[in-house]
Amino acid sequence: MDFELKTAELKELYVTGKGSYPASAIKGFFKRMATIKSAKDERDLRNVKGARFEKLKGDRAGEHSMRLDDVWRLILELEGEAPDVIVSVKEITNHYA
Repeated sequence: MDFELKTAELKELYVTGKGSYPASAIKGFFKRMATIKSAKDERDLRNVKGARFEKLKGDRAGEHSMRLDDVWRLILELEGEAPDVIVSVKEITNHYA
């Protein structure tokens, strides 16, 4: 699947590998980005063990999250129709903050 990084911070992290997140979250970010790149459709994202790809509710309805590590989550939105879905990567959040 194609993806789009929505913030300058995510773009810098993707290019340089450096950001204001713990090392485990950065490692998880690159692992999930590889998963997104290799996915053919949403089902491939759902089938990744440990990623906990799930729809969000409430104010975040329409968005999804994927686990980066025990604390950090990748927030994304699926845009477009199959087979031309683009994964819009919006932010990395602390799940417990």
